[in-house]
Amino acid sequence: MLDIGGATLDVLIAIAKVVVIFWIASWVAKLARRWVVTEFSRRAFARNSAVLMGRLASIAIVFIALLIVLRMLGANWTALLAFAGAGTVAISLSLQDVLKNFFAGIYLLFERPFRVGDSIKIRDVEGTIQGIDIRTTLVKNLRGELVLVPNATVFTEILTNRSRYGTRRIDVTITKVTIEPETVYARLKDAFAGMQCVRQPLEWPKVTLMEPDGMTLVWSAFIDGPCDDPAAIANALNGALPDATIEFAAS
Repeated sequence: MLDIGGATLDVLIAIAKVVVIFWIASWVAKLARRWVVTEFSRRAFARNSAVLMGRLASIAIVFIALLIVLRMLGANWTALLAFAGAGTVAISLSLQDVLKNFFAGIYLLFERPFRVGDSIKIRDVEGTIQGIDIRTTLVKNLRGELVLVPNATVFTEILTNRSRYGTRRIDVTITKVTIEPETVYARLKDAFAGMQCVRQPLEWPKVTLMEPDGMTLVWSAFIDGPCDDPAAIANALNGALPDATIEFAAS
């Protein structure tokens, strides 16, 4: 009876230890999740991605608690580590591209080459940063479209941050213009009169080519700070010169 009682007591003590360990782990995991979500939300992480990172942190803490419990119950550490290592290798190989973009995104968050609202150019994509997701960087281009650029591309390619020093220039080529340059300038003044981010006075459009179907003009706009809506510049130009063909090239 004494042996049975002692064994029962040992089992009850072990169960109590397991309950306490998991209770502490759940409490720590909850605090870690809140902290990670708050910190990553401050670093231009998209909200859903910040929440996912918080969940990953909490899962990692619970997993560590599980390993402690298994070891306490007599499991072999070598076997556990070998099993965990094999599983990690298998997951890494199957999710190689996803993990590459994920860790590139983490590095971008800590290095912070840009912030939400900055105007950047990466390869042939130019626009305003909307956030960094788990796999992609979200960019709203000059046409108002949302472009998803893989984080690995942002990490490895040459990136131009046009908002770093507060001013950038947008070069515009306008073709098939059938009105006088003076009229073009007057229309541009009216179109950009209420747009505070476009520096005034405007540059004068330059004629580069004369053809039977119209002129080709080159015009530059200087942007001081980020515009609230990058597509507003394209919309203003299209509204001022609806019959012309307009191409953008920022520098």
